[in-house]
Amino acid sequence: MDKKLTFILPIYKVEAYLPQCVDSILSQATQDCEIILVDDGSPDGCGAICDRYAENHDIVSVIHKPNGGLSDARNAGMEKATGRYVLFVDSDDYLEPGSVEKLLSWIGSTDADIAFLHSRKVYPDGTSEDLGENLIREKILGKSREAVLRFLVKCPKFPASAWGKIYRRAFLLEHDFHFPYDRRLSEDLQYSLDLFLTAENFDYLDFPYYCYRQNREGSICNSVN
Repeated sequence: MDKKLTFILPIYKVEAYLPQCVDSILSQATQDCEIILVDDGSPDGCGAICDRYAENHDIVSVIHKPNGGLSDARNAGMEKATGRYVLFVDSDDYLEPGSVEKLLSWIGSTDADIAFLHSRKVYPDGTSEDLGENLIREKILGKSREAVLRFLVKCPKFPASAWGKIYRRAFLLEHDFHFPYDRRLSEDLQYSLDLFLTAENFDYLDFPYYCYRQNREGSICNSVN
């Protein structure tokens, strides 16, 4: 039976953070949810962790695949998704308590193609701050694509991250959206721009949802070349 909500987690070398991420979803997920763990050829213990979750929880499934990068892992998860709406969660981050119930309630009352979600940055010392996009629901909900784009480009931080949104799966499938396969950095930006230029209905959910971990050793965002 199809679900209301699919969480797709691309996983690579996050053994120390993966349990907190998965537990933050599982602790509040219902049978209306599914969690797809995509082990992208991780060389550490992530694959075994994924298997344990799948063995103990019927809403969790695992894809084991050769390493193909973040975009490829997300695309693999999308191929297996059944939810009416889809969320991408980076496996070193985690969700706010109570957010899944609010998402499920929202799904029952909307046909939005994309909804933006509220996120905060969390630092190793335990402090946190708002992500800084300064989104306003009245500027997004029910507005035309042009009006929404005009608002977004004036925001202090352009909301490009894939994990900062919820997507109607039928909309993604209808337009054959997928993340770029060429292992580029900033793959989220191209994906988000393509969606923004196609979507008809937008929304913004301003309750606490996503905790974006900062300054993690080994993360792509902390690497410079």
